[in-house]
Amino acid sequence: MKPDNYKKTLLLFISITLVLAFSFQGSRGLWEPDEGRYVRCASEMLKSGDWLTPRLNGNPHFSKPPLTYWVIASGLSLFGMNEWGVRIFYAIAFVVTALMVGYLGLRMWDKKTGLLSCLVYSTMVLPFTAANIITTDMFLTLFETAALLCFWLSLDAQPNGQRKKVLYASLMWFFLGLAFLTKGPPGLIPLAVIILYLMLTKNTRWL
Repeated sequence: MKPDNYKKTLLLFISITLVLAFSFQGSRGLWEPDEGRYVRCASEMLKSGDWLTPRLNGNPHFSKPPLTYWVIASGLSLFGMNEWGVRIFYAIAFVVTALMVGYLGLRMWDKKTGLLSCLVYSTMVLPFTAANIITTDMFLTLFETAALLCFWLSLDAQPNGQRKKVLYASLMWFFLGLAFLTKGPPGLIPLAVIILYLMLTKNTRWL
């Protein structure tokens, strides 16, 4: 693919992703009970100043780890108590995840595959839905994708690039930690995939 065509196509795909991410975030109110519960916990964090213990109607609420509440509370603090404040970081997470999927496709194969990967992810129903509904899923996807990207960058580093290997491996564990803070044990599912891949490719030395 020619450089000029690649840049134009990349900008087009990014534009499509941005439109899909931001067009509907402020178009509706909260759906009960789930969206209301997440936002209520986040707003109580803001009011109480206690960001360590999620609370619902004043009572401790530990059905999910706190990271999603932190993100929603940050959006409310920055953009106000409205739908945009609630969902702005969902849109950003959707865009960043799509770009990471595209970059992973580029690094694993080529530019064309990277572009198509970004477009396919952006236009799939489930990621788009997750970006527009207040749950843990969009942030879980963001951090798990980041972890897998860092794993591949570490694995793909040049033999003399030991610092890069260690840096990307450390970032992989960091993002897996954020995924765990988002949804608990399901956040570590990519680790099983990574171990299986290393076993199948007989590259367990990387561990």
